[in-house]
Amino acid sequence: MNSFLEEHLTHFLENGKKGFIPYLMAGFPYKKWMIPLILAAASAGSAAIECGVPFSDPIADGPVLQDANEMALHTQIGIDRILRIVRIASKKISVPILLMGYANPFWKIGWRELAKQASRSGVSGLIVADLPVEESADIVKILRDYGLSLVLFCSPTTEKDRMKKISEMSSGFVYFISVKGVTGVRETVSGSLGQQLKTAKTIINKPIFAGFGLSSLEQLRDTLKYADGGILGSKIASFLNENKKSADLDRLLFDFLTPWIQTADSFQS
Repeated sequence: MNSFLEEHLTHFLENGKKGFIPYLMAGFPYKKWMIPLILAAASAGSAAIECGVPFSDPIADGPVLQDANEMALHTQIGIDRILRIVRIASKKISVPILLMGYANPFWKIGWRELAKQASRSGVSGLIVADLPVEESADIVKILRDYGLSLVLFCSPTTEKDRMKKISEMSSGFVYFISVKGVTGVRETVSGSLGQQLKTAKTIINKPIFAGFGLSSLEQLRDTLKYADGGILGSKIASFLNENKKSADLDRLLFDFLTPWIQTADSFQS
């Protein structure tokens, strides 16, 4: 049986349509904004929404998301509170919500207990930044028992045999890291990214969403020539931090995301 994320993206991406996924750190810039921001991202037309789980050692994140992690941790938001937020938000939207985080907080709860609680709360899947495919098989089975997806990463340096295994284990989509290094805004993307994505498309039989480093609509358009969608995180976090004192931050986020989503919507492969 396909997960909700798989079914949703199959319909969303049909006829060559492209998708856009925003990353929102839970508790950032303030806990009170999390539900309104999720609803704003959904109503703007996001293909799915990543909800970041704060962690003390976010090794895959650049300075902007490290700062967002730190600010979120100071709010003392935990997975229990995040799941309550998702439970409320998921009843108001029809867009998959994914928990994006690191293995340690998930492992501490226990993968089966986490899967049970996440499923009851309306979570559609997990993205675990430091989970290698070699250690994912048992976790995939547990998540599938509860109708949840696991999205794995591949990168420009991933070997073809390993990329095939990542495709087999992932459900919903594969997260393609478009740069060598951590997350963060880049002025340019690698000139070889297009060829790397073309190669990946011949191996991976799932939608490919590319992230890490996107910072302009031009970069998104270039990425969508080869990928099924784009993921934006650091630029959103910077925007939210700059406008965190606004009384209508959710409307501002909607307006901020609209051109990104329109760019994806208008792009036909």
